[in-house]
Amino acid sequence: MKIFSRHYCNYVSVLILFYCIILSLNKTGFGLANSSNTATPVYLNNQTFTCHNLTNANQRIMCFTTPGLLKAIVDAEQLARKECSNQLEYERWNCSGFAVITPSNVTKYATAETAAIHSLMSAALAHVVTRDCRFNGMQCECGKNTTISSAGNQVMYGCSSNWEFGMEMSAKFMDGKEKHGVVIGDRQLINLQNNQVGRTVFLDVNHKKEPTCKCVGVSASCSAKTCQRGLEAFSVVAASIKDKYKKSCKVSVKASALQPHQCNSSSISNTTLVHTLSSPDYCHKDISKGSFGVQGRLCDPAVASKSCETICCGRGHIEFTKDVEGKCCKQVGCCGVQCNDCKRTLTFYACR
Repeated sequence: MKIFSRHYCNYVSVLILFYCIILSLNKTGFGLANSSNTATPVYLNNQTFTCHNLTNANQRIMCFTTPGLLKAIVDAEQLARKECSNQLEYERWNCSGFAVITPSNVTKYATAETAAIHSLMSAALAHVVTRDCRFNGMQCECGKNTTISSAGNQVMYGCSSNWEFGMEMSAKFMDGKEKHGVVIGDRQLINLQNNQVGRTVFLDVNHKKEPTCKCVGVSASCSAKTCQRGLEAFSVVAASIKDKYKKSCKVSVKASALQPHQCNSSSISNTTLVHTLSSPDYCHKDISKGSFGVQGRLCDPAVASKSCETICCGRGHIEFTKDVEGKCCKQVGCCGVQCNDCKRTLTFYACR
């Protein structure tokens, strides 16, 4: 009887623990897993991606217990990679090897590039969750409305984008991977800082976006209107993170604190990207470090921001032409435009 009682008590204890975990998840807006995370196929890099593919236990649990999160995670990585490539198209490192939820040779090392990747992914996840919360049925409420200057007019608030929910979900997912033990290591501190930078930039950029307002009623004076906080284009967020990547601060870790060494400032703020290792030159191909080299990269000797001298590491470049199909349009009369299919020969430049 005593053996039975001991086993029974252990069984009850496990049930109580599980129940507490579920209650905790529900209080933060996370529901039990549904078909959106377990049955609907989601693709990343042309391969099926599921919650099981996440290598971190904290992230897997969150993925399974949060409806809609799996798709948001994959969408966020694709969005972050796309905008990274757009912003750095004519840099030596053009976001090659960008990956966060799948293995990457770039993010093995705590370089400025890894800082940019973590920051972009953190911001992108906040962006996608905020977007999906409002339009795609993720479980969340309308965002909080701050005071909007109304010039004496009556303002009624509609359902605004919930930036706070997006920030919370991004923090739980991205930071959850780093907080998997009692002691947080040096690399984890670095990643946590860069994750925070992404979310801070996301919030700062969106706070600067003017609310969208509509007049209510038939009065021409617009004495009453409804306003909503919107969501800024992610390209604006990515451009701000690019600027911070260019100023990434080299640090060391002492007594679980980041110590600046090669920085523009003597202190580290929540908008400072940090790294501990110098970056490769990205001129030479070294797959082990995520560098694909610059051979064949497009450039433009006539445009400073696309300089062949800079991108090609001084190796020189070649010139070639290519026929490109497109539309050729001309104005007809005062107000018309006529377009036809045509071919144009364009000149391109590429690194040797």
